[in-house]
Amino acid sequence: MRLFFYLIVASVTACSAAPGPTVLRDLGPLPSMDRVPPGDAGGLQQAALSHFSGGDYVRALRYAYWASQTIPTDIRLRLLLGVIYDEGFSRPDLALPEYRRAHGLSTLPELTARLDERIRYLHRRELEDRYLRAALAESDPPLSKNGLAVFPLQVVGPRTPEPGLTHGLLTLMLPSLRDRSTALHIDPFAAPIAAQVYGEVRGNNPEDFARWSGAGAVLTGTLADLGGRRVRVVLRRLDSTGSVVWTSEPIVGRLDAAGDLCQSLLASAGRGLGIDVASGGASISSPLALSLYAEGVLDYAGARVLEAHRNLKTALSFEPGSAILNETYVWVDQDLNGSAYDISLAEAYRDLLKLPDASNALQRRLSRAHTLARPQSPTSVGKESIAPYKRPRAEVAP
Repeated sequence: MRLFFYLIVASVTACSAAPGPTVLRDLGPLPSMDRVPPGDAGGLQQAALSHFSGGDYVRALRYAYWASQTIPTDIRLRLLLGVIYDEGFSRPDLALPEYRRAHGLSTLPELTARLDERIRYLHRRELEDRYLRAALAESDPPLSKNGLAVFPLQVVGPRTPEPGLTHGLLTLMLPSLRDRSTALHIDPFAAPIAAQVYGEVRGNNPEDFARWSGAGAVLTGTLADLGGRRVRVVLRRLDSTGSVVWTSEPIVGRLDAAGDLCQSLLASAGRGLGIDVASGGASISSPLALSLYAEGVLDYAGARVLEAHRNLKTALSFEPGSAILNETYVWVDQDLNGSAYDISLAEAYRDLLKLPDASNALQRRLSRAHTLARPQSPTSVGKESIAPYKRPRAEVAP
C-alpha cells in the first residue's frame, strides 16, 4: 500500500504543470538570497510568520533562515524553521534538525514533550521515505552505519504461525543486544521498518536484503509451527554480502512459556553475534502479551500506528513490568500523539511569541543602566571633594 501511494504521487507530479512558487526545490541551495534582507531579527521573524500564514512558504523560509542566522540560539526561530519545513513543505528530513535544535534550547516541559512526540513521528516518516527511495532505485546501502539489522523469520512447514511472530521473536531481542553490545550499533526502532519497506518493494529474500542494507550483520532465520503452541526457531547470521556466517542449533519452545522461549532465543543470538548476554535481558513472560507485542510490532513496521498502539497498550495490561513492552509502547505512543494534526507546533510557536524575550529585555536593561560605552556630559560628571568623608556624630545622626 505504501509503495502504491508513492507511485501514484510520482505519476501525478510528472504529469502536472510546472511547480508553483511554494515548492521547496525551486529555492536552490540555501542561502537562497544573495544578501541579508533589511530589518532586524524581529522584523525578519515577523515577515516570515506573515508569509507562512499566507501560504507563501518560500518567502517564509527565506526570512526565517536569515533571522536564524542573526540569532542562532533563539528557540522561536528554530521552531519556526521546523514548522515551515514540516507543515509547509512536508519535509521531515529538513524539519527534524530544526526541531532537535529547538528541543535542546527548550526549558518548557510542555513544549519539550510536544517536540518529543513530533520528532518521533517525523523520524519514522523520514526513515520510511529514505528506505523506500533506496528500495526503488539503486543507491548507497541505507543501513551501512548499523552494526545489526533484522529480517523476518521465514516460515517453514505446513502450519502458519501466529501473526507477527516472524517479526516479534527477533525484535524483542534488540534492546537487550543493544544494551550489551560494545561494538555493534543497534537501532531497535529503525530495524523492523527497514525490513518491512524492503519486503513490500523487493520481496522476502534475506540474502538480497543483507546486500541491499549494507549492515554489518543481519539476524534472520526460520520459524516452524509444530502444533500445540510449540515452535521451532533456527537463527542465522548473514554478513553484508548475504553469506551465512553462523547458524544456531534448533530452538524449540512453547509459546505458553514465553519467558523461557525469549531467554533461549536471546542467549543463542548473543552467541552468534559475540555479545555476552549470560545475565539475561528484557523479555516477555506472558503468552498473551507476547502475541499482542508481536502483532503490534508487525503493525508498526507497516505504518499501522493506531493498531500497533492498541495492541501494545493491551499487552502492557497483561505484563506492565516488561521493559521491552514499555520501551516499545513509548515509541508508538509518541508517534501517535505526534501525528495529531490538531496539535500544531505552529500554535506552540505563537505561544512563545507571547512570552517576554529574555535576551532583548536584558539588552534594554543594560543600555539604560550602562553608560561606560558613551561619554557623559560635563554637568553629569561628579567632582571629588578635597575634604575626607566623616561619619556623623551620634547626637546629630538621622
